Amino acid sequence: MNYADCAEIETTQRKARILFEPQGWGPPATPYQNLHDQTDVSGYEMFVLESTDNFNNPFQKAMEALYMQRGWFGLILRDVIRKGSKGTDDKGKLNLDYVSHAGTEWEKKHNVWAPQNNWYVPNDDCERRNGVVIPFQPGTMVPFETVKSKAQAIKRFKKYGIDPKYVSYFFRLDNYDGDRFAGRGFGPGVGGLGRFLASLGWLPSGSGDGWVASLPAYRKQKVVMKVSALPQEVEAK
Repeated sequence: MNYADCAEIETTQRKARILFEPQGWGPPATPYQNLHDQTDVSGYEMFVLESTDNFNNPFQKAMEALYMQRGWFGLILRDVIRKGSKGTDDKGKLNLDYVSHAGTEWEKKHNVWAPQNNWYVPNDDCERRNGVVIPFQPGTMVPFETVKSKAQAIKRFKKYGIDPKYVSYFFRLDNYDGDRFAGRGFGPGVGGLGRFLASLGWLPSGSGDGWVASLPAYRKQKVVMKVSALPQEVEAK
């Protein structure tokens, strides 16, 4: 796998090229703020890329190879999570302001209701992009729904034709008293939380030593795959 390659993706927010090779692993530990600042990749973009062709594509293979090389890893994204204005509803969903591509020319605020921490699953409210149902609310890494057991999640992934190997966990805070970063984790091993852990609690002042990095903004890398996630794609039924 050539980590110097990149993927081109087009969404309603932008057309971008995303590098396969994370940087900033350390040691010494790189602050999450620095990892956030060096990337322009959103969690939504990363999931759309990785899930293309039902998780069988060059970007997915690069992430798999990275896991085989390093074991568990995390990637900080260019998304910021802030406290919403509507509190928690009667189903335990928390209102959040999810700012994708924060601080860039593509910044966009999404006011969303985040379900409780658990295994995220697709449902009939989801988009379909490149043949795969996207379990996250458009433009974000906040799922529409979570379920209490991995077995339930596997059953739901199969129902919607998504590779059950990618069943993963969603994590958010119960209260946001300041900005937090979104990040993804890759840890499918025993006791792991899946190949695409969606985590919305990374403290900007924190650091992950040799286990956390981010994908730097595109320079002049070779494009080896192109993905469109524009709204004219067929919606899930």
